[in-house]
This record gives sequence, C-alpha cells and structure tokens, in this order.
Amino acid sequence: MRRIIFGILIVLCLFYFAYSVTSPSHLHADHKMEYCGGSDCHDVDSDACPGGLDFPDADYLEYCPQVMGSINLHAQMVPYECDRCHQYGKKPMYSNCNLCHVEHHDLTDVGIDISDSECITCHSSHTLITDESCEKCHSKEYDELKTQGAAHNELNNSCYSCHTKHAYSIKCLECHDVVHGSGISTDCVECHEPHTPTDFNFTVVTADQCEQCHIDVVNEFMDHPTQHSNVSCVECHKDHKSVGDCYDCHENVHPQLSESDMDKCSGCHGDAHSPSRFG
Repeated sequence: MRRIIFGILIVLCLFYFAYSVTSPSHLHADHKMEYCGGSDCHDVDSDACPGGLDFPDADYLEYCPQVMGSINLHAQMVPYECDRCHQYGKKPMYSNCNLCHVEHHDLTDVGIDISDSECITCHSSHTLITDESCEKCHSKEYDELKTQGAAHNELNNSCYSCHTKHAYSIKCLECHDVVHGSGISTDCVECHEPHTPTDFNFTVVTADQCEQCHIDVVNEFMDHPTQHSNVSCVECHKDHKSVGDCYDCHENVHPQLSESDMDKCSGCHGDAHSPSRFG
C-alpha cells in the first residue's frame, strides 16, 4: 500500500514539475511576449514555454528589457538574486513585503497602515513609486498639475519635488526667491494654488501689494483724491490687467446718458484713478 501511495506522490511531483517548466510565468505584472519572442527563453508563437525549458538563467535577464528596463526598486538584487523573492517561473513566493521592509512607512510618514494594504497598489511591478501612483488617490490634483501646472509640471521628480513625504509640502521659498518685493505675504499659497500656480486667487490681493509695482497709480490717487481712493483695487480689477465697467457702480449718475454712452466716461472724467480731473 505504501508503495502505491509513494508511486502516486512521485507521479504528482513529476506532473507539477512538467507544468512549472512548460507554463508561462504568472507574475503580478506579466512580461509582454513581444519583448521576449525570438530569444532563447520563450517561443512567441506558443502558448507555453518550449518543452523541457527550465526558468531562464539569470544571465538572460540582461537581454530582457521588459524586466531590466523597469527595475529600480530592487536593482541591487538583479539579476542574480531574483530567486530571493521569486520561485522559478512563478509569482513572488513572498506576497508580504513586510518580511523585508519592516516599518518602512513609519519611517517615511506615508500615513497609511501597510499591514492592511497591498504594496503593489503604489509600488507597481519592480518600480519605485511614481506620479501615476499618486494619481490613484489624488486624481484631481494630478490632472491639474499635468494640464495647468506650468513650471511645476516640468520638475524632474514632479510630485516628489514638493512632496518628499506623504501629506507633506515643502515651503515655496525653498525653491523660489521672493519675487513680489517686501510687504507681501511670503505664504505663496494664499494667492497661488500649487497645482495651478498661474491661475491665482486675485481677490485676496491688497492695495499695498499692488503698490509694489504700480506706484504711479497710487500717486494719482493721492494727487486727485475721490471716492475711488476708498475702493479696493480688486473692486474694479477682477483679475490682473482687467478693467471694470463704470456702469457696474455708476448706473444712475447721469440719467440723461444711456448705458451705451457710459464707455465715454473717460471723455470727461479722464482716467478712473483721477476721475475728478475733468477735461
């Protein structure tokens, strides 16, 4: 009876071995056959590896761009220590990365409990975390950065140039000099949203800030004081370089004039910064 059981076990072992050497790999990120066809490893016209072919020798990985071109997370282990994580021809034998990376995220303040998460959610395949990894949770910010990020989108490390750790942002002045002169807040995000820096919040700009560049306008207000002197710049200038419509505030000043005539206000009142100066 024991001989029969022993014989069955031998047959099962041989069957499993045959399957393991003739079936394609089942990695968590399968290699595309287009990269491997025509090599000594895989037959691109077959659904399985050539019969009798064992898992490719580590030396062959040097010629496999699908693997070698994507690995930077464990680069120091390639190509001769692949079997530290992978069985021959199979998915990683260790699905729990914590066996090697103990408390890794406690050190980097990523802010998630990796004991309940799959590492490959952010660390796809063999690569380190990328901008595309951030997009999975921060799609709004990612889209804004890619479409309206201006110079911020051109940074080599993109997201990681400012966010060196999860939920952390560097101070703007670590990269930028003071560009608006004194008297203006150095908290750039009061006006500039980091992912859309050129689409800034103009309504929070103060007259003192405008004065840094437009001292000639301030002098006009001082030389010809009127009610306009008590109005905030952004009441008339809704965004930079735009000019408000006089009729928005002065619709009943001259009843004999129609709205279409209001564009002629400057004909009598001159510049809006000195409206009492007629002529």
